[in-house]
Amino acid sequence: MVVEPVEAGNIFFSFKGIKMKNSFIDYSKKSFRLIFDNPILFVPALIQIFSLLITILPLINYIGDNNSFNTFTPAYFPALLILIFFLVIINLLIEIGVLFMIKEVVLYNETSIRSLFKGIKKYFVRIFFGSIIIAVVFGILSAIIAVPLFILTNLRILSFIVIFIFILALSTFIYMWETILVYEDCGVFKSIDLSFRFAKMNFGLLFLVNLLDAILTGDNKSKLNSNQQRKPINIDLPTPFFIDLIKPLSITLIVLLSLISIVLDLFFLTLAFVIYDDRRDMLRSEIELTKE
Repeated sequence: MVVEPVEAGNIFFSFKGIKMKNSFIDYSKKSFRLIFDNPILFVPALIQIFSLLITILPLINYIGDNNSFNTFTPAYFPALLILIFFLVIINLLIEIGVLFMIKEVVLYNETSIRSLFKGIKKYFVRIFFGSIIIAVVFGILSAIIAVPLFILTNLRILSFIVIFIFILALSTFIYMWETILVYEDCGVFKSIDLSFRFAKMNFGLLFLVNLLDAILTGDNKSKLNSNQQRKPINIDLPTPFFIDLIKPLSITLIVLLSLISIVLDLFFLTLAFVIYDDRRDMLRSEIELTKE
């Protein structure tokens, strides 16, 4: 690979004779343009918000009716787990469908709501089990690193920093696995393999995207979530006025934060497709073998 001078923040390079001129800013601009040129992509976001409100409203009503925030006691764990499971499945289904919609937008600059359900039907099983496999592998590897640090040094802060850096670096190599799986319509292990190969060629760019994705959305391609133990919380609401006020404020805040989160998620999903579509020729030989 021949590296040429960097001009005006853009990266000029050639790979196997393929000339490219790209930068993170260029990819970001194109991603936002594709999203807002195809507002149909926001329809799944409305479904997400609607499903979120359906599951959250009973909890908000309970808090207001009982004049208490006592929602984390063991008695309510089963209900909370069911709500969380429902939200996770709904969000996963919608994300998978949106991936297929974004693929069509990137390739043809058009899509439809039918593609949401087509994508879910076509890729749910592969992405669901792929996510479980990756989460288990990341969990095992993180434990292998964390346990010796805790036992030998008892430096929890150092342990968390090391684990964070490890997860961020490793997740960069699999950052594109869902994108590649949908784009190439291949299997889980092949998509992970191609993601590793693609990341080795574009590690700096993908590391930046992965870092921003993790910071701004809290998402991580390892699909790992830290479960924090919470003690029961008992806070009495001071007045009936406050009880009446907190419901609409809570709903408004939930909707606002959900919209911000969904737009950011949509941006990073589109960004991944835009980057892969532009630099896909780097994997030409591997992709040709996949198609055979």
